[in-house]
Amino acid sequence: MRKKHYDTAYYGHPINQSTKCEEGCYEEILERAKDLLDFMTSRHNRVFMTTFVLKYPPYSTSHYPQDNSLLTAFLESFKLDCKRSGYPAKHLWVRESSKETGNFHYHVMMLFDYDLIYRAYPLLQKASMLWQSYLNVEGYGGYVELCSWPTTYDQYGGVKIMKNDPSFPQAYNRCFEQASYMAKCYSKGDLPPYVKGFGSSQLS
Repeated sequence: MRKKHYDTAYYGHPINQSTKCEEGCYEEILERAKDLLDFMTSRHNRVFMTTFVLKYPPYSTSHYPQDNSLLTAFLESFKLDCKRSGYPAKHLWVRESSKETGNFHYHVMMLFDYDLIYRAYPLLQKASMLWQSYLNVEGYGGYVELCSWPTTYDQYGGVKIMKNDPSFPQAYNRCFEQASYMAKCYSKGDLPPYVKGFGSSQLS
């Protein structure tokens, strides 16, 4: 990740204005988010987007693999379970490190056909159980957290985009603005050698 984007918009779509975005956003992540949104909205009349954070127990990341193998295994299992349940997904993830503790965590964006699923909470429950199994921790520890702002997400924990609705541009922009937060340069440094900082579904 090299090229930084400092404008308040990307191809006309708004960039998140959080103070953490003041250092700019990585253009590769912005481009991937846009590609995913365009892919899904070109194939489905209605799309549901949600994002969540995968966390580790406090001050424990040194006890886990320092590469992204745990995340890769989680995503493969999670998406396979979603597919078997009848709602296949596309995804984007980024890895970040806390400047206070040095612990790393992941932001994950998921995109679904709204006609197949339109609520984030069953997904979060499924993700929480699966992520905790990979962490090898018991009980509810709050290791999967919905990323939601009142101005962005609806009561179902996400955003619905309806392609043939007059509100389509506004809904698309809300999704892109949420996704652009994942592209922020802030907290993206200190990656181990040969470890990727982001990844996504392949698009055919």
